[in-house]
Amino acid sequence: MKTGLMALLLVGLGFATLAAESENLLKNGDFEDGLRHWQVPAWFKNGLTPEADPGVNQGPGNGSLKLAGRDASQGYVIQQIVIPADAKRLRISGWMKTQGFQNAWAARIQVEIFNAKSEKVGPGFPMITPVRNSDTDWTEYGRDIELPEGARYFRVILLTQYPTKPTPNAGIVWFDNIMVTRIAEPEKQE
Repeated sequence: MKTGLMALLLVGLGFATLAAESENLLKNGDFEDGLRHWQVPAWFKNGLTPEADPGVNQGPGNGSLKLAGRDASQGYVIQQIVIPADAKRLRISGWMKTQGFQNAWAARIQVEIFNAKSEKVGPGFPMITPVRNSDTDWTEYGRDIELPEGARYFRVILLTQYPTKPTPNAGIVWFDNIMVTRIAEPEKQE
């Protein structure tokens, strides 16, 4: 009986550890709480107004982030997160859907990583919708990120962009279920 109980406790602890490692480091990445924890940076002027859209969502739930195009204005929202001290690698993933994109516009999920002096370290890690498709159904994007030496915090950026110069776009993009999770380090074999 004690052996069975101990096995159950160990299995339970294993599941708890796995759950903690896959916890979303972002807050409100599913937009179930509107736009709480997401912001348009003060330096971003004359951009699109982000909206919570309770009528369109990916998977369970009842919300997403919506950026509706107008003129040549871009949309831009961010969330900044301190990197856990023991994290070495992260996984970023999220879903995007577009409707009526024009003139090679695209939507993107991007991560930027900074050191303690607020200097960018490493590449920007963008995930971009196809520029040749004006309409795309919900599509999941994801990538693993090896954290550079000295990384202290990161920003997740959700945005719309034009290809090389400002051109009009009346299209809409929705973002949903944006996640940043730790990737567990492989156990060392002895």
